[in-house]
Amino acid sequence: MLLEKLMSKSSVEMAFVDGRKVAALCFGDIDLNNRPNDIDLFNCITNRDEVAGNISIPSVKFKGH
Repeated sequence: MLLEKLMSKSSVEMAFVDGRKVAALCFGDIDLNNRPNDIDLFNCITNRDEVAGNISIPSVKFKGH
């Protein structure tokens, strides 16, 4: 859901997601108050080069991930 929200707010129509990386975020120490940040979620996308221009994460958009 968080990844979907990130893509929606950035107007990204299609992103390919590496399910293993998403699962790895879940298998860490689960703390319901500690959610993955936008960079963690962005790193789960396999077509980052295509998505980076639209993403609304300043460090990705302006520094070139």
